[in-house]
Amino acid sequence: MQCEPIKIELREDAVPFALSHPRAIPYSRVPLVEKEIKDMLNRGIIEKVTHPTDWVSSIVTPPKPSGGIRVCQDYRKLNEFVKRPWYPMKTPSMVIDSLPKNAKWFTTIDAKNGYWMLPLDEESRDLTTFICPSGRYRFLRAPMGLVNVQDRFDQIIDETFEGTPNTGVIRKISSSEPRILMNISGSPLRFCKNVATVESR
Repeated sequence: MQCEPIKIELREDAVPFALSHPRAIPYSRVPLVEKEIKDMLNRGIIEKVTHPTDWVSSIVTPPKPSGGIRVCQDYRKLNEFVKRPWYPMKTPSMVIDSLPKNAKWFTTIDAKNGYWMLPLDEESRDLTTFICPSGRYRFLRAPMGLVNVQDRFDQIIDETFEGTPNTGVIRKISSSEPRILMNISGSPLRFCKNVATVESR
């Protein structure tokens, strides 16, 4: 996604928090964690950390409903000091009320792992350092779990749809399948042009 890198700004009274060892993980899940970490490395989402960092968070490994696990970072300590931009996300009712009565063309855009489409500012990367059995890593793309990322993601999504007439965006966010529901009125040709415009941004 074409946007400025996401920055993590801390309050002046921030107190660093760093774990020296990973949180205990059930032995049966260790190979699954290693697989997820390897996948994120190969995709350029994270990178190995060998230098000292003031912040080191743990991970949690909840099971997926469809099988497997998720590797989630526990950024609760960091979030206590992160400055949040508080972007005013529109509710579904607000979007529906703003659409013309003849709106009848709809599409669903897959936003799974959508945060990973957003680049992370170089100076913010060390703040995302986490520790697991295979070592320490930091994010190169925006991670889930940080309070400011949701607001910036919502803002960037709205900016992506700017200039597309008679269009509303409803975010259907769940733990397993985040989606952006795009509602467009007009002709099928206009519908296809608007979808193509958004996908090119």
